[in-house]
Amino acid sequence: LIELFHPSSGTYYEFEGQGYIQFLRNANGKTDTTKPSGNKKRKQKSEKTDNPRENTRN
Repeated sequence: LIELFHPSSGTYYEFEGQGYIQFLRNANGKTDTTKPSGNKKRKQKSEKTDNPRENTRN
């Protein structure tokens, strides 16, 4: 569970679930983005193929 406080409205927002990106501030006050695990959660089962469709918008 993650709580986010919005100071101007005084509202707390709660988030829960998987796959969020965590933002951290370092000592200089700059925002760092860190990946939760670095690995994909799902791998593609079939081999990738070219798109056989043609563009009909002209």
